[in-house]
Amino acid sequence: MELAEVAVGEKKPVANTVHLTWTNLDYEIPLKDGAKKLLRGVSGEVRPGQMVALMGSSGAGKTTLMNVLAGRIDTGTIQGSILTNGEYRIESRWKSTIAFVEQDDLMLTNLTVRETLAFAAMFRLPGSMASKAKMDRVNNVISQLGLSKCADTRIGSVDGPRGISGGERKRVSIGIELVTDPCLLFLDEVRWLVITQPDHIRLCVLLLLFFIDSSQSPFSFYGGLVP
Repeated sequence: MELAEVAVGEKKPVANTVHLTWTNLDYEIPLKDGAKKLLRGVSGEVRPGQMVALMGSSGAGKTTLMNVLAGRIDTGTIQGSILTNGEYRIESRWKSTIAFVEQDDLMLTNLTVRETLAFAAMFRLPGSMASKAKMDRVNNVISQLGLSKCADTRIGSVDGPRGISGGERKRVSIGIELVTDPCLLFLDEVRWLVITQPDHIRLCVLLLLFFIDSSQSPFSFYGGLVP
């Protein structure tokens, strides 16, 4: 099974990029009979324009690491350093610059692809942003993710009226996050990623893949610069 396929244009200098690094990261949670360490001495980085896949066997702590890096942890103790562009991150600002695509695709089945993305844009983009600019962003994302042919097709469901394919659903889920123009995109258990236009080449992508069994170490990192 292929890890990922990325096809983009030439690189262009861009602003608002993120270089994420984490060093000697430990994470433990309290239990009745003590504490349990879920991460121990984990280090890595994601550079601007780079796609990194986090791989490991079931229970290795991949999702835990993703949640720690994304700032989605509310309990327990985190030790070590997590830096963005060489500085300690400010949580409120950090969460506004990233996007997280969940494993499950939760969308309204009676809306079309375009309506789904427009709904996300209208409610998640700043109120000061003109409606036309928001729809331009939506149409741009549709083009980037190769959703033009199904843009006016309803999402549908497995149990109800049929709609778009499973692969298209996943791309719509990614599109819902891309309309916010994040600097860093986390994808939980995604088997593929296709970016067809150069607009997002500054985007850092951290993939969590569940189908790789790493027997030698808890974690493996695959890093590749977007060509």
